[in-house]
Amino acid sequence: TRGRGRAGGSGAASVQPCEIEIARASDFGQNDDRITVRSHLGGLLHVGDIALGYDLRTLHIGLDEDELGGVPPLDVYLVKKKRPERADRRRNRVGKGSTASR
Repeated sequence: TRGRGRAGGSGAASVQPCEIEIARASDFGQNDDRITVRSHLGGLLHVGDIALGYDLRTLHIGLDEDELGGVPPLDVYLVKKKRPERADRRRNRVGKGSTASR
């Protein structure tokens, strides 16, 4: 049903396959290396957003394609969109449900 579930567009409606051009945060200002990846986050990501994921190009696990079922793994897996921190989570909220002595 519409309007139920978790807020923020999570759910089946936000899962949208797409191709995304990404760059690692550590590469900004040093080089122009970018990679195009397939992802399920097409309904959530916009230009300039930060996504969290795994860069398997730098991983050395010693497996060949036969051990992976003949399907080569993707180079990068995006997992989720990084959400900005909310101000009320960062503040120290003493007195709201805490047992601190006064």
